[in-house]
Amino acid sequence: MSRLAPRLHVLHENAAWLPPLAEAFDRRGLPWTEWFLDAGTFDLAAPPPEGVFYNRMSASSHTRDHRYSAELTAAVLAWLARWGRRVVNGPRALDLEISKVRQYAALEAAGLRTPHSVLVAGRDRLVEAARTHFAGKPVILKPNRGGKGLGVQLFHTLEGLTEHVASAAFVTPVDGLHLLQEYIRAPRPVITRAEFVGGRFVYAVEVDTSEGFELCPADACAIG
Repeated sequence: MSRLAPRLHVLHENAAWLPPLAEAFDRRGLPWTEWFLDAGTFDLAAPPPEGVFYNRMSASSHTRDHRYSAELTAAVLAWLARWGRRVVNGPRALDLEISKVRQYAALEAAGLRTPHSVLVAGRDRLVEAARTHFAGKPVILKPNRGGKGLGVQLFHTLEGLTEHVASAAFVTPVDGLHLLQEYIRAPRPVITRAEFVGGRFVYAVEVDTSEGFELCPADACAIG
């Protein structure tokens, strides 16, 4: 198989997520190369190596001290596109991965409803935006770029939000953009995460939300 298959180039920044994929490639005798995109040098005038490029960059890369991995990956993907390389999870996928606003726009365009959301640029604008658009109703504060549910918090009162925004516990999103979103109480405290490959449903997993919104289902995220 290695003589027939193109070389696979895996673009990522999380070593904990790579072993199952590496084992699967090795088991099938597929030639592959790891591209760990936290830093690097790329000659844009030179063609990239031949093969298929598999992008696994994550929106939460900055939480693993890889602050500019997503931006580096976007630049590398542009270079690959310039030379006509085949990319799985290309620029459009990365663009959606790192922005909830763009995710919601794509969902709405596909006919799927999303909760009422307000984009806020500026910490000092959050409280007034909540007062204006949600009139004292429970509201969820989340970063536009997060991953794993990081930074997502529910506030039942405007006073609670005000106290948090003024506190040392407040964390500015990595892209500087906040989202205020209406809180919709689900019949059961779970989310259902569905996975699709090539438009085909593969599996679904239920994740408990009763104790918070940090909902990474990977084994590496297990709290114990």
